[in-house]
Amino acid sequence: MKCTSALLLLLMILLLRLYTGSAELTLHAPQNVYAGEPTNITCTAGVRDFKHNSAPRIVISVGNGCTELQNKQHKPEEFNGHYQVQLAITCRNGTHSIDCYSNGKDEVDNINLKVVKKPKIITEPRNITIEVGLPVTLTCFVEGDPNHYWVGWMSRNSIIQQGQQHSISQSPSFKLTNGTMHYLTVHSIKVSGKYECKVYS
Repeated sequence: MKCTSALLLLLMILLLRLYTGSAELTLHAPQNVYAGEPTNITCTAGVRDFKHNSAPRIVISVGNGCTELQNKQHKPEEFNGHYQVQLAITCRNGTHSIDCYSNGKDEVDNINLKVVKKPKIITEPRNITIEVGLPVTLTCFVEGDPNHYWVGWMSRNSIIQQGQQHSISQSPSFKLTNGTMHYLTVHSIKVSGKYECKVYS
């Protein structure tokens, strides 16, 4: 009799868990997040709250280094059989803990959001006069984390590439206290005009 009661109790617990549902939360954030710029954090839940016959209650919580850009979080919206909540935030430079939880913190997911300064060109290549056929080295000084951007060199609105028009090489960048110096050597100038560097995320 005791064995039967225990089995019935276990079956009731399993049925209750199945009836209630599980949010199966997943937090998503953009790959590159820049300090002071708005970014959207998304929390996705995979299962409907069957107990209340409604979407699961999902809350995104941010640390002290981040600020919410809206007065209240949106209700979960159904998307391809899942439920999503988005929160727009801005953060200071650094690493910040972001939490997502549902239904009284029964389900929790967490990410560490790395926020960096947006890359900014401080010093562009200077004007140079040189004879056709001679080499020249161009410099570009960029503020920001070089792991989160790359520098493209432009001439006549096109990226300079190794080929018939250009024989080029890029020297290793040089990290300084307040930025990084990037170099491009054109071994034989064949085309006169404007050369510039651009920063891409």
